[in-house]
Amino acid sequence: MIKAVLFDLDGTLLPIDMDDFLISYLQLLAHKMEKYLEPEVFVHELLAATEAMIKSNDYQKTNAEVFKEAFFAATGLDEKELMPVFEDFYLHEYGSLGKKYKPIPIVRKIIDLLKERGYILVLATNPLFPLIAIEQRIKWAGVDPEAFDLITTYENMHATKPNPHYYQEIMEIIKVVPEHCLMVGNDVEEDLVAKTLGMQTFLVEDHMLNRKNLPIVTDYQGKLEILLDFVSNLGGVKDFNEF
Repeated sequence: MIKAVLFDLDGTLLPIDMDDFLISYLQLLAHKMEKYLEPEVFVHELLAATEAMIKSNDYQKTNAEVFKEAFFAATGLDEKELMPVFEDFYLHEYGSLGKKYKPIPIVRKIIDLLKERGYILVLATNPLFPLIAIEQRIKWAGVDPEAFDLITTYENMHATKPNPHYYQEIMEIIKVVPEHCLMVGNDVEEDLVAKTLGMQTFLVEDHMLNRKNLPIVTDYQGKLEILLDFVSNLGGVKDFNEF
């Protein structure tokens, strides 16, 4: 029995090429920060701090704490001065990046159907961004962030994909055992790793990623139309406490 459905965002609910997106994102953010650091240096240190989050196995620190420690130690910049600049960027400039992305109507149907039937919904995007940025990308996908019971962000998580601890932490937060969870995503490495913990998985093929040409081991797979049919046949969950 499935009680909780976890959704990847980029390439799954949102038709986005992350490599293309990151180029535009880094250019825009580097321009915002050029009074503090030369763009090339800024991008280098931002990516290095992001890599620190990905490699971290210090589960006592949030991803945000790992990022800030790495970034500000390397640049020598003042965290209290610069973090409000980051926030201002996400409030004002970041949204312009979403103009080129169009929602896929079937995505909203899938989310609404599961919500109506009582499933716990988790937006299980790789938690490398702050909530303010992730909420905007959810809206680009045509979905209300309020539809999700949990949105994983760099502020509230202590690991990243494909580290299994990331999925373990989600289960601890929502209090659902892996056998009752379904992870839906398009990335063979980052999303299907949830299966190693006992979760069921659904590989979305519309924008599938398999950068390392890994063997595909999943319970279900297909395009979004197949996913809609799949969730339509799940039935509903009336009371999680009954199980």
